[in-house]
Amino acid sequence: MIESTGVSSVSKKKAVLSLILNSLTASITAFIVVLLFFIDDPILDNGWESFLFFTTDANILTAVASVIVAVFDVRILRGKATVIPKFAELLKYIGVVSLMLTFATVALFLIPVYGVSYELGGTNFHMHLAAPMMSLFSFLLCEKRFKISLKESLLGLLPTAVYATVYYVMVVAIGAENGGWIDFYTFNQGGRWFSVLVAVMLATFGICTLVRLPAVPKKRMLKVNG
Repeated sequence: MIESTGVSSVSKKKAVLSLILNSLTASITAFIVVLLFFIDDPILDNGWESFLFFTTDANILTAVASVIVAVFDVRILRGKATVIPKFAELLKYIGVVSLMLTFATVALFLIPVYGVSYELGGTNFHMHLAAPMMSLFSFLLCEKRFKISLKESLLGLLPTAVYATVYYVMVVAIGAENGGWIDFYTFNQGGRWFSVLVAVMLATFGICTLVRLPAVPKKRMLKVNG
């Protein structure tokens, strides 16, 4: 009996689809981030202000992860590798969790405040909808090979935790009147920042759990009759 417990290899078809989706995600995100410095936006005074938003930061993080995954897709297609390394998969996982939180925030909080035409129009269509969906699709169907443990899944909380800390300091502790940020996410309306923080972190953990669950099974035991 020969046993094989290794992670299943990535098929050429999935590698091609992953390469296409990751290349589109990274290239369109890069184009939009540069474009924001040259277009008039009803909310942004200049392109640098776009980096204040979790949406921009999450898309850039995912774009970087997409480039790394795309490099390994090319290696797989050239026969130089059989799987995407776990560090690349985990980085993409963190990006996907962040983008899905962005998608949920837009759907539940921002569309009621700013409207569908702004939140899903123009460049926001990619940042708020297309990129999250392409990244989720490519990750779950093309790239996810390793089992993500509960401990590893907590890495998906890091971008949200870091951003929430900065947002609290700039919006609540300092305040716009003292040189901080305005509450553009409206999370502190009525002084309810703490309850919103708890809800956002719980939602992020829920997304971490859901994204890690659908896993590509490991190779089954192979039997060879001698």
